[in-house]
Formats: sequence, structure tokens, C-alpha cells
Amino acid sequence: MLTQVDNYAGAIKSTLDAVQGRLLDKISALHTEHNRMIPLHKLPVETFVQVITVALESFQTRQWSSPTYLGRLVTLCQVCKRWKDVISRTASLWATIDIRDPAVIISTAISRSANHSLNI
Repeated sequence: MLTQVDNYAGAIKSTLDAVQGRLLDKISALHTEHNRMIPLHKLPVETFVQVITVALESFQTRQWSSPTYLGRLVTLCQVCKRWKDVISRTASLWATIDIRDPAVIISTAISRSANHSLNI
């Protein structure tokens, strides 16, 4: 009898996990669709990259800006999937290196900067 109860509880948990997974997928799809409608995301990629570049440069000139350039770039990659995709594929954004950054971030930046001259 106890084994049957355990089996039944396990089956219910498996069903709930599957339903939860499908719900999370639906929520993610809704977030993606919502983000597509944001005016900034309707800009051509080149214009969007210019906006990101200006934003990063303006942060560099402020004394109170504590994160490094690459730290800010990594933060911008976390905004949404589109930002991550565009920023990750734009080699020029990764050409500025700050030696205060962790080695793994510097390595990523060098890799993503492709053939651009590095600004250290």
C-alpha cells in the first residue's frame, strides 16, 4: 500500500514538473514577443550598436561609474536575448580591455573582438 502511494505521489510530481516546464516555456515566449514590440528593438542593428556605444562611452566619462567597461558590457548582455545576441556578435564592442577585469572576461573579450585593434 505504501509503495502505491509513493508511486502515485511520484507520478503526480512528474506531471506537475512537466506542466511547470511548459508554463515556463510559454512565459519565456511571451517575454520574447513583448520585447520584440519595444521601440528600441525595432532599430536597425547598426543604429542599436551606436546607441550601446554611446551609452558605454558616457559611462566611461563619469567618475562614479564603478564597473569596468567590460563589466558594463556583460551587464548589458543580460538585459534580454536580443541585446545579448547583438552585443556578442559586435566585435568592435569587445575591443576595449581593462586589466582589472577577471581573466575569463578578458579572454572572452579578446575572442569576440576578432580582428579589431585592442584598446587596453
